[in-house]
Amino acid sequence: MATVKEHVRERGCLRSRRSRFIAAALVFVAILAIVLPTSIIVTRRKDHNNMGPKAKVFVPLYVYPAPGAWDPLVNVHEPLEIPEPPCERHQPPAKATTVGQRAPVIYRKLQLNAGSRITEHPDVNFTVVVNPGSGPGPNPLPDANYTQEIPRLTAHDNVRVLGYVATTYAKRNISAVRRDIETYANWPTLSGNSSLAVRGIFFDETPQQYNETDFAYLDNLTAVVRNTPGLGPDNFVFHNPGVVPDSRYLSTADSTVVFEATYDTYLERNGARLFEAIPDSDRSQLCAVIHSLPDNVEGSDLREFVKQVRRIADEIFITHLSTNYYASFGNKWDDFVSLMAQ
Repeated sequence: MATVKEHVRERGCLRSRRSRFIAAALVFVAILAIVLPTSIIVTRRKDHNNMGPKAKVFVPLYVYPAPGAWDPLVNVHEPLEIPEPPCERHQPPAKATTVGQRAPVIYRKLQLNAGSRITEHPDVNFTVVVNPGSGPGPNPLPDANYTQEIPRLTAHDNVRVLGYVATTYAKRNISAVRRDIETYANWPTLSGNSSLAVRGIFFDETPQQYNETDFAYLDNLTAVVRNTPGLGPDNFVFHNPGVVPDSRYLSTADSTVVFEATYDTYLERNGARLFEAIPDSDRSQLCAVIHSLPDNVEGSDLREFVKQVRRIADEIFITHLSTNYYASFGNKWDDFVSLMAQ
């Protein structure tokens, strides 16, 4: 009888151990069922949120700074009614077709969310080009609206302000170009306001095809900018041929606009490969300006497009506007800036 009891007791112990093992296995499986999907979701979310290398927001700010007009870029919450220009010389000129040509000045309501503000994204760097009058204008200083509004931009550490200067494809008299550079450089001294300083020059309409005369022209201007104290501390040189130039010109600038056209043109030219084919360059030297995005390029489609362009260019301007795209802010501007912040 003792042997039978011991056998029963042993079977009971085995059954108890087996039950505990099964229970532990079930608990382990339950934990895996909870943890694994969560980790997969987190991993997928990280991949989805990976926007690639950071890039700067490039802004051709050809909006006349009437009171409130630049607020959508800096710190506005509500739509703004932009007043009429204060003087005749700021009436809209002919329609602009390139980044450098002065676009018509737009006076209308600008609707943007607060998320598009420079102040909302201190981790995003902005390159902002100011253009008082197809250059610094005819006077030693710009008018009072510019002298008031430019310091609002330069007050931010994440903003580099550049002054616009036309070169007319290296055909403009170089003495006139140098005078424009000197005018910008003298703004802080003449105004008594160091915050009015620009930190470099945006040279518009630079040549695409190489020749020694044009190279010497641009090289000379680069030396002027580099050695002009009033353009410090960056003394930044930006070129805009609007297309991929001969690669030898890239060495004369810190950054170059190598694409300036519509979204459809970008797709037709297979934009990513176009950039990658530029010899002796890296993305830190390249800027892309893409306008006329279709309205249905939004949400995840816009995200993927911005992500693609960020991989190949360090300075980017993207807008859905198909007209006046350098003189106003589109209704998806805040979406673009928010994506650049990711």
